[in-house]
Amino acid sequence: MLAPGLILILSLSAAAVINTLLEGLGYLPELNMYEINVEWFAELFNKNTFWQSLTLCFRTALISTLLSLFFGIILAYVVGDLGSKWVPGLLRLPVILSYVAAALLIYNTVSTHGLIYHLVKLTGIQWDGPQLAFQSSGEAVIILYLYKGVPFIAMSLSPVFGRAIQKYRNTAYNLGAGKIKTFFHVILPTGYRTLLTGALVLFNYEMFSYEGFYYLGSARPASLGVLALQTYQKSDLRFRSEGMAINAVMIFISLITAAAYILCVRKEAKTCE
Repeated sequence: MLAPGLILILSLSAAAVINTLLEGLGYLPELNMYEINVEWFAELFNKNTFWQSLTLCFRTALISTLLSLFFGIILAYVVGDLGSKWVPGLLRLPVILSYVAAALLIYNTVSTHGLIYHLVKLTGIQWDGPQLAFQSSGEAVIILYLYKGVPFIAMSLSPVFGRAIQKYRNTAYNLGAGKIKTFFHVILPTGYRTLLTGALVLFNYEMFSYEGFYYLGSARPASLGVLALQTYQKSDLRFRSEGMAINAVMIFISLITAAAYILCVRKEAKTCE
């Protein structure tokens, strides 16, 4: 029953990936470019701008993913322990909010004359405001990812922790385990697969996100998504191949992330057997 929809989605996705790869290899019939070669990839890999953008994206995604996991685990445990039905609904609000709207919210909060600046100003303290937006280190982008990532992890993990708390926590206490030992050896292991899925989803999206860096990131270095768009929109249409080469690199890294997830899931399944 799912085959028609899956075939359509896979066909469109495959066509987009193939077209991206071909244009990245210099095949642009509309510009009379029919020769396929790796010239644009070679030129891209020799540019410091590309490596700076890749490093920025990797560092920002890694930091925000690790922090989202840390705070998400704590929040999930608190929510699971409460056992409330309306708290998980509140966690969905930041998740369903679009990245564009969330980026504007973060900007109006942490910009030089944003909400934090005006709140401090009310106390009479002279302060120029936080310098977080548009920084090359990406602090505002990380805050945006935490705003979306922490509730996402907590929402995914809290039902798992809630069931584990109900079934195993009192038994562990009766057997002499303390609170910390019970959490790390009994409760937390029940959510490993959920944590792995959430971490890979967050890392993959945040590394190649466009909105966060476009609204809150620095102009130089730009993220890979922003760099790809800027390169693709150059007046010299031949640079479209370089822009598509950047997109091809992002697709390749995403496929590696997906393959890593599949291997981890298979390994865990074999361990359970």
